[in-house]
Amino acid sequence: MKTVDLDMPINWIKQSSKGLRITIRATPGSSRSEIIGADENWLKVRLKAAPVDGKANKELIKFIAKFAKVSKSSVDICSGKNARLKLIEIRGIPLQDFINRIKEIQGTKKFPAGV
Repeated sequence: MKTVDLDMPINWIKQSSKGLRITIRATPGSSRSEIIGADENWLKVRLKAAPVDGKANKELIKFIAKFAKVSKSSVDICSGKNARLKLIEIRGIPLQDFINRIKEIQGTKKFPAGV
């Protein structure tokens, strides 16, 4: 897993007027849902759900909401509903809190499943 220096500017997370905007590279159909890393351009997330009938998108919303400790209604997919690369918006969590949660799990071999 590639480690990212989260103290430096990164391109995959931005503060917007409504909340946080995060670019995610999703891999559906995995054995479990987990954050597996990040690079300069996106947060890498594996999803247990298959990309059928919106199941992977629902799993992504549920997983990110649990990770960010916000309600599922506070997470929206802004673009990429039919693609692996997605732009999501999260309301109700400050940028620094989200970065701190990523830092907490970054030292592990893999980001923990189910967070």
